[in-house]
Amino acid sequence: MKTEKWFLRFLPIFLFCFVLSSLSLVHGKVPVDNKSAEGLYSIGLSYSKVGNYAEALPYFEKAVKKNPNYADGYSQIGYCNQKLGYYTKAVEAYKQAIRINPDDADTRYNLGLINYKFNRYTEASEAYKQAIRVKPEFAEAYNNLGMAYDKLAWRTEAIESFKQAIRIKPDYAEAYNNLGFDYDNLSRHTEAIESFKQAISVNPNYAEAYYNMGWTYEKLGNYTEASEAYKQAIHINPGYTTMAQNHIEQIIHYTETSELPQKNESPQVTAVERIGDAEIAQVAQPVPVKKVGKIEIAQVAQQKEVSGFQDKDKIKNPRLLEEPKTKNQTPEQVISINPDSTEAQNNSNLDMVWFIVIACVIVLLVFAGNLAWYQEKGCKIDFWVVVKSLGRALLQIAAVLTVIFLIIAFISCLIDQEEQKKKKKEKEKEAILKEYVKGTAKR
Repeated sequence: MKTEKWFLRFLPIFLFCFVLSSLSLVHGKVPVDNKSAEGLYSIGLSYSKVGNYAEALPYFEKAVKKNPNYADGYSQIGYCNQKLGYYTKAVEAYKQAIRINPDDADTRYNLGLINYKFNRYTEASEAYKQAIRVKPEFAEAYNNLGMAYDKLAWRTEAIESFKQAIRIKPDYAEAYNNLGFDYDNLSRHTEAIESFKQAISVNPNYAEAYYNMGWTYEKLGNYTEASEAYKQAIHINPGYTTMAQNHIEQIIHYTETSELPQKNESPQVTAVERIGDAEIAQVAQPVPVKKVGKIEIAQVAQQKEVSGFQDKDKIKNPRLLEEPKTKNQTPEQVISINPDSTEAQNNSNLDMVWFIVIACVIVLLVFAGNLAWYQEKGCKIDFWVVVKSLGRALLQIAAVLTVIFLIIAFISCLIDQEEQKKKKKEKEKEAILKEYVKGTAKR
């Protein structure tokens, strides 16, 4: 009898834990419409927004099979293939999207990026110009158009493109840096230095602009300013240590021997090498490359990414969204990224229904257990016994939840402590590295 009473008392708790685990499983499986083109597109979009392009691609391909005139579907097929490195397939998909919807500026822009990557600068410039025709205030397209013009040695046209990018986006540090580079190539050194200063005023941690400014100062014979600019480049990005240190040593040699440097004795960061361009720098040291628009050719920790331009139709086109840092999430987990979408609202309502249903089931189970316990004690089932049973059920559920929350809080504290220790160690390493860089610059 005692064993049975013990079992009846703790049965509600066991049932509660079992149903709670079931809740977590049910919550992870949200039904999604996978029959219509729009439903398939939405699933693919969920994967794409968290960087799972290989998972996203089949859904976009199924979507265009359902609807052959689905321009956004073809655009996303191109985008995923481009991210996965399948450039030929990406170009085919982009061209198909443009045939269906000629006014898609983003698709034309991405097509320009691929052409630029494979040294097809004339085709790249045409793609950027078409993107600008569709969307005249497209700063990134103007900047990349200037880059393509640089490759074609059309310096005057490149300068005008960079100026347009700056007009549209006054805080466009990369465009200022690119403009300064072209001014320097045309021996307009004063204007070049002003452009580099503008880039630095927008982004004080722009090591590339400091390096380029140092080289321009060096060509003008302003060795003190050049040395300071090189030291700043090293301080911000230790990847410049070797290149900048070589310049500093040359300056010391020049000042000691009174020998003037020859022009173009050392390469400046060129159009291919400039950070903010669509290609990786061709230099001995690792130089970061900026993310231009929606597709990045190389990623860097030092360079601040240019955020993608915004559009009202954020759900339909992930190229217009800033990609979340979280990787390898399921579509159900990523729904929270766009809470205003219809799919997100439907799933949210469904979650609420599940929560209410399971909460009621838990309360009823625990209530039934308590009622059975009172009945086992020989109590007559009346109104007050029912109230007491319900009260005990709620208290038991609250107690279990409290214990669970306390355990979770304790584990979270332990995790936070470990993260703090890791951050502290990283800061100590950074401090040691900075001291080393400062010592190297002084030598």
